[in-house]
Amino acid sequence: MAVSENSPRKRKRGIRASRVKLEEAMARAGYKTQASLAEAIADKENLDSIPKDVVSKVFRELLVAPSSIQRVANILEVEAYTLYKSAEEQKREYTITENESKIEKTAPIESIPATQPALNFRSLLLLILVVLIGVITTIITVNVLNTSSNMQIVKSISGKFANKKPTLGMFSLVIDADEKSRELLSIPTLKKTLQNNYTFSDYSQFSKTLDSELLPRDILNELQADFFLKLETTEFGGFVSTTAFLYSDNDVHNVWAISVRRSYIELDELLFIEDLVSTIEFETGVLPNYSSKFSETTNQLSMLDYMKGRNLLDQSQSN
Repeated sequence: MAVSENSPRKRKRGIRASRVKLEEAMARAGYKTQASLAEAIADKENLDSIPKDVVSKVFRELLVAPSSIQRVANILEVEAYTLYKSAEEQKREYTITENESKIEKTAPIESIPATQPALNFRSLLLLILVVLIGVITTIITVNVLNTSSNMQIVKSISGKFANKKPTLGMFSLVIDADEKSRELLSIPTLKKTLQNNYTFSDYSQFSKTLDSELLPRDILNELQADFFLKLETTEFGGFVSTTAFLYSDNDVHNVWAISVRRSYIELDELLFIEDLVSTIEFETGVLPNYSSKFSETTNQLSMLDYMKGRNLLDQSQSN
């Protein structure tokens, strides 16, 4: 029998996966991108085409057949039900959406009568986070447009110290890192990765015998070194922000800055060290061209604000 046009539509069936649970399972399984996960599914199932659409729908938390989530779970080596979106997550998502709708309809602060009760902490935190995300999205969009329009110019730009010549045969480097940076990135591994193009001056004994207030340029003069690399790390809950400053003579530049979850670095520390090394090699003229995979030196303050907001949101959700 034909279905009337006026008959009610059938309710959509399916299950939603939790993006948070999916990303956690991906990190544990060692997959960094959805594309690599889709390729793994194709290899396991001997498919001619890669099921990118299936993986995309699962990660976008759309209604999908249980078998679609099962295919992803097989690759991540977890039970499929552990990836399902829980009722609590759906309730939280509905609450956040409802609060955002209320915020949009709220009158400006100046027009609120003095008798109206103040916003509670959770609503205020959500408002701050929404504003931060909007600002960061705008900045990133502008940068992407600038990068696209100036692609040919960027390719011709050389490193900040590309014109400097080594004092001796190879560039000599002094490395100084605070305690949190040493916990996050292995300094011996960093030196081993740099040793093909740089020699190292022994800064440990030098720092014990001379005035700790000496500037990097004074240390470079004392050790007859070419560059002074300083690593500084700030931590906010599960997030870290690490910055690399490169000094030479009277010049200093912020050459590498990342703001990410600490677990991402712990998952593949060598990947971040190699990115830092390649950046240093480019900035000192050893490499003719390189673009960091993780560094955001131009947006560091915005990323720090975003990181603080994310950390506060994580804390409020765990309480």
